[in-house]
Amino acid sequence: MSASSWVLIGTFAAVYGALALLAGRRPLLARLAFREARRGGLQTGLVVAGLALAGMGITAALVGADSTDALSLAALVLIRILPARTMRESPR
Repeated sequence: MSASSWVLIGTFAAVYGALALLAGRRPLLARLAFREARRGGLQTGLVVAGLALAGMGITAALVGADSTDALSLAALVLIRILPARTMRESPR
């Protein structure tokens, strides 16, 4: 796993650890939060689904941008560097 993956996992653990600590110290607040999330079930589901779709859209855009950068670099190598190298190495 890369270093950025470990940073993401660490951030996730720190945030949820802090929420668990807060829920342990104030159980009434945690009960109210869970009750409110269950009460507005459809709205909560729609918000979660919307956030998931937004995250997927952003991820797809970033992957697409990285892919086009990699393709343009590969095309540059094929067009500019490889023909010059093959011309130098060809026997006369």
